[in-house]
Amino acid sequence: MGWCRDGAPGHEGYVVGIEQFNDGRWRELSNGYDEAHARVEGGIRITHLQVACDCGWRSPRLVAPLHTRWHPFYVEFYDEHYEEQAANIWDEHIEQWKDREDDQLLVSRLGRRRPVER
Repeated sequence: MGWCRDGAPGHEGYVVGIEQFNDGRWRELSNGYDEAHARVEGGIRITHLQVACDCGWRSPRLVAPLHTRWHPFYVEFYDEHYEEQAANIWDEHIEQWKDREDDQLLVSRLGRRRPVER
């Protein structure tokens, strides 16, 4: 249940719930470890989240809006507006990725430039 875009193979965007341990470390909620608790509780209330991509990219940690809940395979927002904001963050990632791809393609077409002798 994520976002895809033509021309961006290997990229699917989604939101992940994260939590902080008392010692300051962070972890992403996972379908295996947290699934039973989420099913019993009707989702797990989260205070932080990240926008993520299948390529491994993650946004900086973001404070989750009130009433945001993590469920196996998706994050439930109280208001659809927040889902749109998350999708916009992922879109920025894809635009940056495409710019890098275009730059790499240009370099490969031009070949390695030789220094100009004077």
